[in-house]
Amino acid sequence: MPRRFCARIHCIPHPVPSTLCIIEDIGVCQVYLVDRNPVRPDSGSMTSDSLDRQTAQRLGSLLQSHRADLGITQEKVALAAGISRQHYQQMEYGYSDRATRNPSNPKLRSLMSVVAILEIPREEVLKALWPDEKDDGVDE
Repeated sequence: MPRRFCARIHCIPHPVPSTLCIIEDIGVCQVYLVDRNPVRPDSGSMTSDSLDRQTAQRLGSLLQSHRADLGITQEKVALAAGISRQHYQQMEYGYSDRATRNPSNPKLRSLMSVVAILEIPREEVLKALWPDEKDDGVDE
């Protein structure tokens, strides 16, 4: 069960009209992309927090490499995160649907559970999400 006490909160302006908020607890990090101008779901446009194909694949590669380093199966990660193995496999491959090859866009709760299980440092997650961004806005 995650702790409720937060040690630090960082907010980083993001290129799209959003702010990346990182809530860091002792040993646990949660990342939120807060959309300042949300798009209504029925408008046909993607929201600013949807992942593009390259970002989804970078994130999937990160998950896969950390899982391989720990020597655990996709099924064990999925079980510990409370998601199906198929859902976790799609996160690793970067697809929400293999047939259409749409990029994965996992729920934040699922992603952060997997990140915590695989013990991935927040810097690596941020680099996978925004590889060209500098870490200048993060308080240490």
